[in-house]
Amino acid sequence: MTGAERRQQLLDVARSLFAEKGFDGTSIEEIANRANVSKPVVYEHFGGKEGIYAVVVDRETRLLLDRMVSTLHGGTRVSCWSRRLSRC
Repeated sequence: MTGAERRQQLLDVARSLFAEKGFDGTSIEEIANRANVSKPVVYEHFGGKEGIYAVVVDRETRLLLDRMVSTLHGGTRVSCWSRRLSRC
């Protein structure tokens, strides 16, 4: 498994656990166990639980925003809107 594939796997596992148990109820050990990796692998990719949580939340927020913008603006993608907003 490549590093990018491992990172994606960890994000998918973490997302599922955070959705199921919340931030406080999820541990790095649990994420590692469910992904069949050691805890150091998770720490190497994300630095800790706060790091992986931030990436999960950012990813989900971007997906939601992309869907909203696409629906409201006839298919305009978030990247287009993001570029416009960053010029303000």
